[in-house]
Amino acid sequence: MRRISILSGLFLVLLFPVHPSMAADPIPDIILNEIQIEGTSASDEFIELRNISGSVASLSGWKLQKRTSGGSVSSIKSFGDACLSLSPGDYLLWANSAGMFVPLADFVTTQSLAKTNAIELVDGSGAVRDSLTWGDDALKGKSRKRDTETFSWETSDSPPPQGGGAFCPAPEEEEPTPDPKE
Repeated sequence: MRRISILSGLFLVLLFPVHPSMAADPIPDIILNEIQIEGTSASDEFIELRNISGSVASLSGWKLQKRTSGGSVSSIKSFGDACLSLSPGDYLLWANSAGMFVPLADFVTTQSLAKTNAIELVDGSGAVRDSLTWGDDALKGKSRKRDTETFSWETSDSPPPQGGGAFCPAPEEEEPTPDPKE
């Protein structure tokens, strides 16, 4: 009887093989939502993150980085051990400090982006959680934006970056310890 169930299992595996490439990559809780690498000026750049989960997500230890076509990696913004979280549906915006999106940005740095860069969102363990590579099809004054239903990338003619959703959660208040004398 045991031999039959082992043979049946082997038959099913051979009949319906499971390939890792068939499984879709899960969508992370925090995604790269919209990216522009050039606007009216070369400094009109931004990267918008979005929390698409149903709960508060911490960015502690996460970073945005760029990877050149030659493979070298440099940090755009490291969130380090900062107390930084996003509520469900909220956005965080990075912008080039010399560009037009500074007033909207949660963070600015002097880093710049290029058509040959890939953008990566890396979690605290060093795993790339989301990325975008566009090559030569980056368009001046347009952005790459996630479709809200399919999460595929599309071109946006009038990028409306959003930010302001990042916050530092208040520390949880401890319950007062009852005095044993009372």
